[in-house]
Amino acid sequence: MEVVVVVVVVAAVVVVVVVVAAVAAAAVVWGWWLWWLGWGWWWRWWGWWWF
Repeated sequence: MEVVVVVVVVAAVVVVVVVVAAVAAAAVVWGWWLWWLGWGWWWRWWGWWWF
């Protein structure tokens, strides 16, 4: 019985770690994409304004 409990706990911890890592990675990628997109738009406007 203890083996089942250990397996369930380990599986739950692994799932939580994987979900947290996936959310963190998605947040980093999304933030980088938005930053790059915003910088690209700002640079295009700036370049259009001056050139």
